[in-house]
Amino acid sequence: MIRSATILLVVLLSAFRLAAQQQDAVLSGAVQLEKKWNRTFSNTMYMQGALTENYTEPGFGIWDIGTQIRLSTRWSVGVNYRRTAVRTLENTFAPRQFWYGDVNYTYRWNALSLTARSRYVTKVYSGSLLDGENYRDNRHYLRNRLLLRYDLNYHHDVFVAYEQVYRLDERNETELHRYMAGYAYTFNMHHKLQCTYTIAAQDNRSDPGTDFISGVTYFYRF
Repeated sequence: MIRSATILLVVLLSAFRLAAQQQDAVLSGAVQLEKKWNRTFSNTMYMQGALTENYTEPGFGIWDIGTQIRLSTRWSVGVNYRRTAVRTLENTFAPRQFWYGDVNYTYRWNALSLTARSRYVTKVYSGSLLDGENYRDNRHYLRNRLLLRYDLNYHHDVFVAYEQVYRLDERNETELHRYMAGYAYTFNMHHKLQCTYTIAAQDNRSDPGTDFISGVTYFYRF
């Protein structure tokens, strides 16, 4: 079973690679800490760094904290604050802030599960949350994602996902499509390691680009 799932994952990754038109390889490493207070409430802290330009330059860094609330076996909601530093064309790092809220719905069929997530995001350029007080106006997005996961057993699972990043404000159009495939290994109830491959394809741009992102994330739950 593990071998079959691995072959399926390789085929999906190959298909995703063929679907892209431009290549910029990105390498990402991340750590997520989660504190579960009970079956309903949990808090997370997420830290990520990435090398861009075919792994040759620091690209961005992310720091994220949030609260998740499980409403039932299928429904959950979350609220997060994220701060990033993004490398600019002038080789400086510009700050960004994000405030976002999630609504998640998960349906399970034995070892298979399908999760639908809708996320409303406000992106802030620099320090103030008010429009007109930064060097760019705030931007608002909907990020809708479908994730299909297959649990081979307690330790092993594989998954594929699609995410649409939809720009609101005056544009009302899709800015980005993300296609992801991944594998996760759960060591025990506290430790988990996840490897992903993502294709992020821009849309509705005069010269759309595509990023190929290889990522490794370590999860610790306590």
